[in-house]
Amino acid sequence: MKKQEASGRRRRIAAAAIAVALLGGILLGSYLLKTAGAKREAEDTPSSPETKGKQVTVKRSEEKGEQEEDQKGSEMFAIFGVDSRENELGEGTRSDSIMLVQVDHEKKTIRVASVYRDCLVWIEGHGFEKITHAHAYGGPELAVDTVNRNFDLQVSQYLTVNFQGVAEAVDAVGGVEQTLDEEEADVINSYIKEVNTIRKTSSGKIEKAGTYVLDGTQAVAFSRIRYTEGGDYKRTERQRAVLFQLFEKAKSLSADKKRQLLERLGKGVRTNFSAEDLLKRMKQLSEYQVEEMNAFPQVFYGGIIEGAWVEAPVTLTEMNAKLHLFLQKEENYLPSSQAQKYSDEIAVKAGGQANVDLSDQ
Repeated sequence: MKKQEASGRRRRIAAAAIAVALLGGILLGSYLLKTAGAKREAEDTPSSPETKGKQVTVKRSEEKGEQEEDQKGSEMFAIFGVDSRENELGEGTRSDSIMLVQVDHEKKTIRVASVYRDCLVWIEGHGFEKITHAHAYGGPELAVDTVNRNFDLQVSQYLTVNFQGVAEAVDAVGGVEQTLDEEEADVINSYIKEVNTIRKTSSGKIEKAGTYVLDGTQAVAFSRIRYTEGGDYKRTERQRAVLFQLFEKAKSLSADKKRQLLERLGKGVRTNFSAEDLLKRMKQLSEYQVEEMNAFPQVFYGGIIEGAWVEAPVTLTEMNAKLHLFLQKEENYLPSSQAQKYSDEIAVKAGGQANVDLSDQ
């Protein structure tokens, strides 16, 4: 892979990370609309100690003219994007998108680090596997545990967002514009047929390459295209392109239209944030400045290990050092003995070699 190509890919990933973070914000707002003043059953309630099994009431201080106190310090939380067909947000759903969001409340800035879904890590109880499988094995709780164990982080809060909810959002904003090349136009119709069946819609076919305004079903179908040149990398770019266009349109909606959009996305998020904290984060994502975004690992062995395609960091501790520097500006990262052990074992599995380098020189 050429350096300039890698750099361009990283910029596309970075720009789209904003869109995914905003998706989290929109779905948070939807969650609040659905839960404010309403009582949920225990299994449907976000599992934070403050809210689990209790009635959730949101204090709308801005409606009373009260001034919210600025938050201090910094925090990090995880966003997991899943593509589930029946709105499952826990075990059994792989996280195709994994983002670590560092929020500096003093500077009012946000930094977003994406972790590639095929990154080889240790998953407790399952051994070395792709990080995307952690969410499938144990929901967001195991996914967070995996992030912390391998990357020497202390993430506690998370959001899991269902990509199927994007279809509802796209329909709500009147569609999104996308350009399809010949290869994409050749394969998209089988995906449209599949999503039509899932959503019980009747969206039309795409006859040839060109620029189209895609409805929700067509947009999700476009996002699912996988077996073309570029494979999974290209698929994630398509997902992010759809999200980017979605939020460009959503920003211009009237207040009433935004409320309608939120109401259509009621079941698309699972989180352990409390309701009031969610409201604060939603405002922050729209008011804070996104300082920088990047994707990890940047140097890895991409190939078959133990029968599956993976991206093995070379090395995990070197990846962690870059991750800590990027997210927390920590210049003297020292790996834990646990992370060092994982790193050594991954290096052995990868033969100590890297064949992809996405880092800028």
